[in-house]
Amino acid sequence: MDPVAKLLTDRLTERTGCQVVQVGDEPLDLLRKMVEEKKLEWKDVAYMGSDQQDVSCLNLAGMSAVPGDAPNVAINASKYTCRKMGGTGALREFAEHILLQKEKAKSHREQHRIDRINF
Repeated sequence: MDPVAKLLTDRLTERTGCQVVQVGDEPLDLLRKMVEEKKLEWKDVAYMGSDQQDVSCLNLAGMSAVPGDAPNVAINASKYTCRKMGGTGALREFAEHILLQKEKAKSHREQHRIDRINF
């Protein structure tokens, strides 16, 4: 992995609290193995891709995104399409989307707890 990509994945891991990995030409094989080894469910996986080879992972992941300039086949498979194009901040936008969704889920859990206490 080149040093810039390593720095980016390290920063994203620190910022999101999630393990961030880059996958190669066969992303589904690698992710299946990781999901099994870590005893995860696909709903716990966030995936960003931009091409035909990413479609299966985009469909399976609980959160998935593509840059705004991805081909239609990838856009149709993803759950979120970034406004930013590839190489211009799309990955950062997706990381911010993940953080926002985590915050919404936390707020929802806290509200649910408050509601249960009041009844």
